[in-house]
Amino acid sequence: RHLVGRDLNAAWAAGRRNTAALKFEDGRILSRNSIDIEVLSGDSIYLASKVADMTKLTSAHLGECLYGVLFVVPNAYEFVFHRPRNADVALAAAAELAELADVFSRDTPSPLSRSVFFWRDDEYCQVFDGISIEPTGIFASTVNELRECAA
Repeated sequence: RHLVGRDLNAAWAAGRRNTAALKFEDGRILSRNSIDIEVLSGDSIYLASKVADMTKLTSAHLGECLYGVLFVVPNAYEFVFHRPRNADVALAAAAELAELADVFSRDTPSPLSRSVFFWRDDEYCQVFDGISIEPTGIFASTVNELRECAA
């Protein structure tokens, strides 16, 4: 009822601008088994909405992501990710992210997802659905590309 008679494209654009303006207050790197997982967090429950515009998120907060971004959004306050650079490490990072998503989605007032996703070149795919890690879609082609680069 609030949008009746309003320009929906303008409302959507305003929402994206507001979400893009939100800042992460903290950033840290978790390292285990030679895999670096980065965590960005903040106080706004709208931080998780930043994944709707990954191009803006990467340019404003992540920097270069030549081979895309593996990520989880376990709760409204955290964005947890890995920048793939090696095929085997990317697959291992997907498993690490699945484990972290499970941990970070517990004991929070705003749990979101335990799934692992991948984004590259404006395309998303699900890598882990809570059951198994499957390199499909753009993630599978990126893993193959990384293997070819290493050969």
